[in-house]
Amino acid sequence: MDEFMETMTVEEFMTAVEYERSLIRKPGEPDSIVEAEPLLDKRFCEDMAQTVQHLLGHQYEVEHVICPKNNGVKLDGLLIKKKGTCVASTFYLGHLYNDFKHGQSTITELSYRMVNAYLQDEEENKRFAGSCANWLDRTYILNHVVYRIVNRAFNEELLKTVPYSPLDNDLVKIFYINALQSDTFTGIMTITDSLMDALGLTLAELEEYSEENTPTLLKPKFRAMDSFLSILCDEYVASEPKSGLWVLTNEKNMYGASAIFYDGLMESISELLDSDLYIIPSSIHEAIISKAPLPMFEDYMRGQIRSINSDANVLSREEVLSNNLYYYKRHSNQISVV
Repeated sequence: MDEFMETMTVEEFMTAVEYERSLIRKPGEPDSIVEAEPLLDKRFCEDMAQTVQHLLGHQYEVEHVICPKNNGVKLDGLLIKKKGTCVASTFYLGHLYNDFKHGQSTITELSYRMVNAYLQDEEENKRFAGSCANWLDRTYILNHVVYRIVNRAFNEELLKTVPYSPLDNDLVKIFYINALQSDTFTGIMTITDSLMDALGLTLAELEEYSEENTPTLLKPKFRAMDSFLSILCDEYVASEPKSGLWVLTNEKNMYGASAIFYDGLMESISELLDSDLYIIPSSIHEAIISKAPLPMFEDYMRGQIRSINSDANVLSREEVLSNNLYYYKRHSNQISVV
């Protein structure tokens, strides 16, 4: 532990651990995180931080932070940390600001909501803190590291700070572990350059172990789009959906688009459907699969992808994977941009 902290500052370590919470939402509130683009009113954020600090008292530290997310998105949040612990919870402020801006709640009311949500999960905080030692264990990291795919051009700043593996298109693999997950929050530790160096890890090791771990820890799920019936990828699909579309993700429905790079999976799906395949990157969480070739529809599909990606009411900027349409050719077992 001491040797680790000599090579990585506390700030770098806390940055590596992306600890996300969702407040209990009222009926009608969106499930997804509301983006703060542009960033929220600074006075609102400061007033929220001061009020939450007052309600929690001197045993806690409350700080307004700007959280970098996927695709260069930055979100306003409050970081809350009980003194003497290694766990800091980040509450995003976007949907709270919307309530405040539209006169639905006061800052005091919103602060009470946040404090209540935080205190209700103190047992989860203790459980999360108890796993901290695992994050510093080289063997644990290698046995649990998985990968997800992100767009290279959209994440230039992120890729300056993390190890990654380029793919033969506009995508790259980055590495993380699921530190903890419950109904109200997800703890994800992204493998940064600082963490990799501190633990003496190599990119080759991360690639090797994540290739084996990811399909095992995040099992693939393949379903007909119009039936919403989940089907494991090794099961037989009894009939072709009327839409001619399938959805590929993982059993967690998180970062599931990465399944298109699971070893042998696209080959199995193409054999099952007896066809080359189009891969539509609907988000970082899933991909839509269609039989190919259908050249007359390629321009239409590319247009649809760009249209959906540019509409924040349909897909948040943070969840966009790519503006490209991909083609899987079964004879060469390769994925390329159309």
